Parts: sequence; structure tokens; C-alpha cells
Amino acid sequence: MSVTPQNIDVVRQVVTGRRTIGGKKTVSKDASLPGVSVSVAANTTDTEVICPIDVSQIGVICLSSDQDVTVDVNSTETPTPSIALKANAPYIWDADSYFVNLLTVDVVKFYVSNGGTAAATFEIEGNYDSTPAS
Repeated sequence: MSVTPQNIDVVRQVVTGRRTIGGKKTVSKDASLPGVSVSVAANTTDTEVICPIDVSQIGVICLSSDQDVTVDVNSTETPTPSIALKANAPYIWDADSYFVNLLTVDVVKFYVSNGGTAAATFEIEGNYDSTPAS
């Protein structure tokens, strides 16, 4: 059976009046995370977003919001981790990142809290290797 690659372009660049530095790379895996786009009402806590992720198989993951939100992983009581996601500053990780993945445990669901006065759009995109390592 042939597998259709799920390509995601990761773009990291800085644009100034003089030049653009940085670039784009394509991360190819054989499966995509379910694209998630959820509206999180203003001044709400713990909006549940189901999106199972085996972190050992991630090719690239992106968590994004258009408002400041807090994203708790798997638990509202003792999340591992809790990510303070800033508006329009997505969390992007891939295997070539200069930092470790903040998602250190497999994800069953996210809990998103929005303390602001405007609704937030919380989004998830990514790809992964669907064939577990043996």
C-alpha cells in the first residue's frame, strides 16, 4: 500500500527594510493531525479540545491563537505542560528546532482558557509518522 506524504511547510523568517533572512523547510510525514479550529469564548476557562497526539511521532506541531490563552495538556488540575500562548505568536516545533518540544507527554486533550475580553480562535496543525517505531 502506498502512503501519500503529508507535507507541511515551516516558515521562519524576519523581514526588515533591508532584507529578509531565514527560510522555509518542508516536513514530510505520512499522516496529518486532525486540523482543529475552535472558538474559545472570552473570559472562560478549560474549553476542552480533543486532539490525541503521540509526541514521539510528531513531525511538526503548531498551536496558535489570535488572543492570549493558556493551554493545559491532559488535565486542568496538574497539566504537563501548561503553555502561555501569546496572540499571533504560534508555538511551532519540529525535529530540527533549537529547543525541546514543550509537549513532553502524549496528548489526549487540551484545555484552553481565555481570560481576555474577546473570543479567541485556537488552532492546531501538524503531521506525524503513523508507523510506530519498533
